[in-house]
Formats: sequence, structure tokens, C-alpha cells
Amino acid sequence: ADRVAVDRSVGVCEAVTHLLAQGRRRIVIVVPDVAARGDLLMAGKVNGWARAYEQAGLEVRRDLIVYVSNPEEWTIQQGLELGRRILASKMNPDAIVANNDFTAIGLIKAFWQAGVRIPDDVAVVGFNNFNVCEMPPVELASIGFPVPRIAEEAVRMMVERLEGQVA
Repeated sequence: ADRVAVDRSVGVCEAVTHLLAQGRRRIVIVVPDVAARGDLLMAGKVNGWARAYEQAGLEVRRDLIVYVSNPEEWTIQQGLELGRRILASKMNPDAIVANNDFTAIGLIKAFWQAGVRIPDDVAVVGFNNFNVCEMPPVELASIGFPVPRIAEEAVRMMVERLEGQVA
């Protein structure tokens, strides 16, 4: 089947590299549990996170990976609940890379409610770069997709298919 996909590992690696350069060391990554079961797109996020640690010469701490079920239903409320779970854990993150922007907003809300300063105490990065990232009071850093390039490639593939160039 035809498919246009983005290598999520690159964006995550760049974001984590940036966080490491700021002195962050306990960077939690939140991914769907399908990443642990071999879903290549979601596992790519974990691979990018780990690669950034390796390139920095730091230990990859698998205990900072948070696997969450039902990613298709992730909402701000689920991010809030996840944030409370992380706060109650022994992870003590100084940064979090969330699976999407809505989860990131929920995480921020949970940490604020606990008196944690964002981004001073914990930096939060989303994924998808939706418009919600620009909402006050804190602008959310988010990993975006190259939408024009994805659309261009999808159209090219469709035209080739229609012209019979691809079986």
C-alpha cells in the first residue's frame, strides 16, 4: 500500500538534543504502548530519544519511557491524569517529550497545579505543532511535520499511480 510517512525519530532526537544542551538530564518520553510492540512509527520516537542521549555520551535510562494505551483517544484530560501519575512516581523529570500537543497541555496543567514551574523546573515539548501550542499563558514548544512536503509527495505518488507508472 502506498504511504507517506515522517521519520519521527529525527524530530524527537533534535528536541532531546536541544533539551540536553540546556542541561536537562531526566527527559521523560511519552509514547503509545504500540511502540513497545514494534510499531515502527512510534518506536521511532523512542529511538530518536535514545539516540540523543547516546550522541551526548549519556546513559539511556529506559525507566524514563512512559508507555500509554489508547493513543487515538489522548486528550488534555488524559495528559492531566498522566501528569499526576508522573508527579507521584520517582521519575522526577526535568523535561518531558509528549506524544502529542494535547497530552502536553494536560501535562503542563498537572504540573502547574502541583506548583511546578514550566519551563523553569520542567520543560514540556509536544508533538504535531497544532494551533493550541500558541495559547497563553505558555507557548508550547512542539515538533512539527513538514506538511507541504508530505502533501507534495502524496500527490506525486497519486499521479504516478493514475498514470500507471507504479504497479
